[in-house]
Amino acid sequence: MKTFIVYILLAFLLIGCQHTKAIGNNSYDDDNSEVNKSPQVVVKDTNHVLKEGMDNLLNEDNYSLKVRLIEGDFYQASDYFTSRIIELLSRDLEPVWKDNTINEHQVELKFEGYQTIFINTELETYWFEDSSEIFSAKGIEELWNRYIVKIINHQPIFHDFEKAILSRIDYYYDEHNVKRDALLFYDGDIRLRVGEDEIILQKHSNIMENYGNNIRYNSDNLKINASLEYIDSLRLLMYIYLDGSHTYIKFYRYLDNQIVEVFSSDDINIEVDISRIKTGIVDMIFPFSGIIKELKLTNKEIEFYKKTIQDFREREINIDEDKLELIKDNIVFIEREVMFLDVDDDDVLELILIGELKTYGALTPIHFSDNIVFVFSLCSDGLECIDVILERDDHIPGVIELYLMGYSDY
Repeated sequence: MKTFIVYILLAFLLIGCQHTKAIGNNSYDDDNSEVNKSPQVVVKDTNHVLKEGMDNLLNEDNYSLKVRLIEGDFYQASDYFTSRIIELLSRDLEPVWKDNTINEHQVELKFEGYQTIFINTELETYWFEDSSEIFSAKGIEELWNRYIVKIINHQPIFHDFEKAILSRIDYYYDEHNVKRDALLFYDGDIRLRVGEDEIILQKHSNIMENYGNNIRYNSDNLKINASLEYIDSLRLLMYIYLDGSHTYIKFYRYLDNQIVEVFSSDDINIEVDISRIKTGIVDMIFPFSGIIKELKLTNKEIEFYKKTIQDFREREINIDEDKLELIKDNIVFIEREVMFLDVDDDDVLELILIGELKTYGALTPIHFSDNIVFVFSLCSDGLECIDVILERDDHIPGVIELYLMGYSDY
């Protein structure tokens, strides 16, 4: 019996030793095989090297983008969704800082052939994988809060961004008498879409309220507003933007399937020529219109000029030709109100821009401010500035004088 038990024990020991050797041989083969002992040659497939950098990405003809949220799966993005993301990330291509340790992110973008892009929506920054350069993604937080995923062919697709409709015009016709919907909307930016074309009007603005269609737009309400109007006789779209301190106006026309800017209040440029200042006159030059206007200085403004010149002499500052060239642009127009009025009693409305004109700068020897009115005729070619009126002018059309009353308090 004892002999039988000994045989059984020996059998178990032999089996256990063989099993241990078998497991050992498997891990052994991984580390000590003849192949592993030989020098390894790694051949890189340069065709699969992933690129990085927004500069490179912008040069691509076609894009294939997959997106995922943290701990989620990658899903394909639509062409429109992709174009919006690329446009936002390419607004500022200068790194904002460098950091090898930052890793917190909420979104990952995978463009075909490129390193993964990580986005921190809270800090509004992004970076490429394995790169220490971090870039601004200003506006991404608001935009990302609006993403829309659709199920198309049983597959989730990052499709679009939720829009707040500010104005919709359903009766706009282009030059071929084809009906086009014009849509002014907000999704982090204020954007205009006509037909298949879409442009940015204001980047990452904050919209508070939409007033609807008005004939008068006054920025003295300290609220933000954007509105779109249609001038049927001229086939022009008029965009008005109020931000509480300025009133901006732009006109667009839809030509050859593109939105084309016809006029912007940003085009209003002004120069001041003080070469005749000793006679009490400053020449106001409006290059965008070809108009030159004499501005007669008040006694107070002349006294200020004399005192300033005396101070320059004591400090040995000479106002030579070079300095005159530098200070000619030291004047600004602040738009306050936009309206349509019949200025010349011809039963045709003119576009009226009312605002403030003022000089600035320590080297500008004359400081003045005055309320100013720009009068534009509306024609088939767009807009033409036909008159510039200052509040201090001797002759002011009655309808303009009425609206200038009270502006001196600005």
